Amino acid sequence: MRFSLLPVLLITTFVPGAEPPVLFPEPLSPRIANYRIQVKLLPATRQLLGEQMILWRNTTPDPVYDLHFHLYLNGFRNSRTTFMNEAEGVFPGEKLEAPDSWGYLEIVSLRLKLQDSEPTPEPVDELIEEPETSGVDEGPVLPDVPPLLDFSDPAGHPDPADMEVRTAAIRYLRPDDGNPYDKTYMMIPLDRPVEPGGAIWVQMTFRARLPQPPLLRTGAVGDFFFAGQWFPKIAVWEDASWTNHQFHYNTEFYADFGVYDVAVTVPEDHIVGATGVRVDVVDNGDGTGTHTWHAEDVHDFAWVSSPDFVEETRQVQDVAVRVLLHRAHRRQMKRHLDAAEAALSWFQNYYGDYPYPNLTLVDPAPGAGAVHGMEYPTLVTTGTRSHLPRNFRSLEATIVHEIGHNYWYHMAASNEFEEAWLDEGITSYTDVVFTEDFYGPRRMIDFPFLRAGITDVRRYSYLKNAGMDSTQRPGWTFSSNRAYGVYSYSKPMLLLLTLHHHLGPETMRKIMQTYLARFRFKHPKTDDFIAVVNEVSGRDLNGFFQRGLFTNAVLDYSVERAESQATAKALGFDFTADAGSGTERPLDPEGFANTVVVHRLGEFPFPVEVEFSFEDGSTRGETWDGLGIHKTFRFQSKSRMTWARVDPDWKIPLDIDFLNNSKRVTPSGKQASRAAINGLGLLQLLFDVISF
Repeated sequence: MRFSLLPVLLITTFVPGAEPPVLFPEPLSPRIANYRIQVKLLPATRQLLGEQMILWRNTTPDPVYDLHFHLYLNGFRNSRTTFMNEAEGVFPGEKLEAPDSWGYLEIVSLRLKLQDSEPTPEPVDELIEEPETSGVDEGPVLPDVPPLLDFSDPAGHPDPADMEVRTAAIRYLRPDDGNPYDKTYMMIPLDRPVEPGGAIWVQMTFRARLPQPPLLRTGAVGDFFFAGQWFPKIAVWEDASWTNHQFHYNTEFYADFGVYDVAVTVPEDHIVGATGVRVDVVDNGDGTGTHTWHAEDVHDFAWVSSPDFVEETRQVQDVAVRVLLHRAHRRQMKRHLDAAEAALSWFQNYYGDYPYPNLTLVDPAPGAGAVHGMEYPTLVTTGTRSHLPRNFRSLEATIVHEIGHNYWYHMAASNEFEEAWLDEGITSYTDVVFTEDFYGPRRMIDFPFLRAGITDVRRYSYLKNAGMDSTQRPGWTFSSNRAYGVYSYSKPMLLLLTLHHHLGPETMRKIMQTYLARFRFKHPKTDDFIAVVNEVSGRDLNGFFQRGLFTNAVLDYSVERAESQATAKALGFDFTADAGSGTERPLDPEGFANTVVVHRLGEFPFPVEVEFSFEDGSTRGETWDGLGIHKTFRFQSKSRMTWARVDPDWKIPLDIDFLNNSKRVTPSGKQASRAAINGLGLLQLLFDVISF
């Protein structure tokens, strides 16, 4: 663990004009996409007036002839965007029928300059609109924006007046579906390429509006403003091309690491939380205050502003944890702090260091449920209710999940457009490992009449949708929104938990530690994760992942037959050894002859344990590789066999039907009762989850 930066934070937070701290003397990432942004919130119209300067570096061996940007807020621009088309009625039209309810992001001007090159000015500064869309209030004319804040940087930055104006060259691309009403992805061609090892400055002024009510990760309600994916964001260049995708309902985000310096101007009575560390707060004397933030080696920046927060802090190992809790939920402050302390300490001790000096938890305002449970670097949102029972730990589960994202997405920055499971599935798996270790098995819902864990919830969602789709596919190509959730979260969680039981917890822990250490501040892919699993485990598990990720094969074992019969008296010849020598002994043992037939009903073979129980209380175990369609076990025993069980310890949560995993030799009503009880338990669990 590192030396605590808390004293630095306390000094720099309240000293006007303070320089941004150097968080990491040696950069942790390549720092490809670097931003200086200043933005002003206009609360009455939910508008953001902004200016940003981007320094983008080409660290690849390929020349780059154009630049691509994500304009995520335009997913909420109108009712026909790709995002809204794919939402499948999740957002009823009446919620956004007012013209000023919609969100958008407009580029007002764009200028370019290759680093250390002379500009070639163009006297054009207008926005290309294609096609015209209705229902967007353009709002007031963008006022003059003060000069970009002079954040310290050894390389400096160009004067916008000396940069090439290229606003008219903006083109909107629709590479995924050709939707003419979608403006979430744009391109700007370059007169000269950014050569390998080169860099380019991009200066933009922009106007944005947050949707109201909030829509999936961003928006405003009342005096609560959450700005997620709110600024023009450069795409990722890799493998000699841009990872060009529009904003889809079932995709999150993908970006390069860099340094952010951001100044946010809001009403003076607002409390602000954001990615990174707060450097300065200035009272502007006009009813507003400007909060300046600095972040290093992150690939996103989000912020929240509201006058209704109650704030507390706690030092957790070397991390300063800050909770911004809506005053309506103030009695749940301790639950937030305790869950954050438990999860952050455990992740650091179990998987590796959380390198940032701080972490902020934001409790959204009532009516802002769409921004519950979202992750950004060093800032996560939670989500609760005023009278949430302590034995219903949905709040704790959310906090654990979002802190996990700061490992499996913000440090190991996978492509959530194309490989969502690498973030959501791995994070869901580590949720289970933590909660069962810290709270105990099946303790996230912990009532006397019902106990359940994260595994139960995820497994139930998979059981209802088993075989519907495959896991490894772009987020917008799943058969339904439900399938995206099941196969990006639940199925891969069960896959990894099955591997956890098979390889053992310590081997799996070493796998995750190795994966994180090797791909921190990089962009790992599915093949990278599989290679680490094979290397650390010393096994070839390519077939396991091929079936589990790339096909819709299901895993289901069943005990189809279980018989135990008293051994009949042997008749005829050859039933004694050494006949006639005076040392005859019987070959045919006394006792019971047992036959058990186990079937693999699905197309997903996996090694499985089989256990046999006997009347005298003893047990016997066997294993089966699962490669055949069925396996017959025949053996003698002194005591009558009573039960046969496949996977007796439930080590294979991928198995879609636990109820057929065992068979009693003498049928009894207990088995039927057991099935009924299990079914009612699952139904009750479902009702509890839905009602919350």
